Amino acid sequence: MTLAINTSCLFLLVHYTPANPIIGQLLSTCIGMFINFFLNKIWTFKHTNHRSIGGKA
Repeated sequence: MTLAINTSCLFLLVHYTPANPIIGQLLSTCIGMFINFFLNKIWTFKHTNHRSIGGKA
């Protein structure tokens, strides 16, 4: 999924903005990493119960 986001961002940055391809790759990699991190965080911890140890929160 990150590969698709990275490739899409790179295409959009290089073809529709005056960005250098190296700068576009850097930006698209950062965007892909942030999206991958947050989606993984949401998917991994979606069933976390936020109660205290005693059960009284």
